[in-house]
Amino acid sequence: MLRVALLASALVLGSAGAEAAIYTAPLSGLNENPRNNSGASGFATVSTSGTDLLVDVTWSGLSGPAVAGHLHCCAGPQVNAGVAVPFDLAAVATGSFSQRFDLTLAATYAPAFITESGGTVDLARARLLGALGSGVYVNIHSFAFPAGELRGDLVPRASVPEPASWALLVLGFGVVGVAARRRVVSGATL
Repeated sequence: MLRVALLASALVLGSAGAEAAIYTAPLSGLNENPRNNSGASGFATVSTSGTDLLVDVTWSGLSGPAVAGHLHCCAGPQVNAGVAVPFDLAAVATGSFSQRFDLTLAATYAPAFITESGGTVDLARARLLGALGSGVYVNIHSFAFPAGELRGDLVPRASVPEPASWALLVLGFGVVGVAARRRVVSGATL
């Protein structure tokens, strides 16, 4: 019984390696190209898990209402690139946005990004995921700054295990604990 529990635990520990990749960026007018003197600020978190992309953006103090937001790909810091994933922001000077995108759907991407990536959603997804952390930036546009009032280049943050992995890990330790306790209670030796 203990051997079965240890084997189950090893399998659970092995599956706990599934991780969500997380990228973050402070947003500023100084990150724009060309730079601007906007006093606005913001923060973006982009995470991936399987074929999902979760985009969370907060901003405050725009010169006027936000008119658009995008993930741009694929360029280094201070280099402009085309829109990869467009998103609709609330038309407010201070606000937040959160949306989960399915990276297997063509509707997630700007049509030009799919074309530039080789013409398929699979190639667009691979290109976007390959550039995250070293070539994707978040951009918020306003009427005063139609080319972008706020920008932040996404950089990797330490990965964290997905909640399901944590649950499996706890379950595995529980199985080992129960098996060991039964073994001790019944008087058997290891």
